[in-house]
Amino acid sequence: METINFIVEGKKEEISIINKPHLDFWTVGINRKIYATKGFIKNFSKQEIKILLYHELFHKYHDSKIIILIILGCAFLVPKLFNQQILLGGSIPVIIWSTFNLIESLADIYASRKVGKSVYLQILKKYSKTKDKERLAGVTRQITHLPHPIRHWIIEKLG
Repeated sequence: METINFIVEGKKEEISIINKPHLDFWTVGINRKIYATKGFIKNFSKQEIKILLYHELFHKYHDSKIIILIILGCAFLVPKLFNQQILLGGSIPVIIWSTFNLIESLADIYASRKVGKSVYLQILKKYSKTKDKERLAGVTRQITHLPHPIRHWIIEKLG
């Protein structure tokens, strides 16, 4: 598998390239490996990829900690606050969905703080204007699904 390397804050970060034409960039697996498609690599400059890499680095280094905290919270706090039958009746999918949105938003905030809000938002806008909108995950799509107070706070943080 083809790879490209970036030096980010003194650390070598490797991106494995998948031979697919659509645009996608993600982090997955126990070892938190970062992947990008050829379509993504062809459509963005090295500088733009490095900027978007900060979003993925947040996932690589912080997702598991956030998920563990949420699982612990669900396991110990929620049953004490609510009747346990509520969890079985639909709260668990809501918690999972909310966790995903929270993590994506935190990754966007992290990246915007590393490179500057205006630079990061400019790259996200380019990312969201591509032909493969349905394949893209970014702040513009994530924010629209959040409750109003959280959405307002994130927009304010991103500029």
